[in-house]
Amino acid sequence: MQREKFRRYLPSEAVPTFVRRVGVIAPFSEEGPIRPLTQDPKDDYLVALALNNGADFLVSGDAHLLDLAEATGPEGHKVRVFTPREFLQELG
Repeated sequence: MQREKFRRYLPSEAVPTFVRRVGVIAPFSEEGPIRPLTQDPKDDYLVALALNNGADFLVSGDAHLLDLAEATGPEGHKVRVFTPREFLQELG
């Protein structure tokens, strides 16, 4: 959220509150190979991170992740992918 392109969605002073209210900073641990999920293999770790940590949502502006729309883990857990704008609308 510190990248300049995110400023149109959320001012930098609001980031800490936003992350505490709706997000979790999760450690990444590889529990085996990451299976291909997106058209860009460099994005697959983000989906794996969300699935491995039980996230319900993945918020991104990346087209490859957004094309996925939803990912399902091995135990059937689903992660929905939103743009920042869509996620804010989902929060209502």
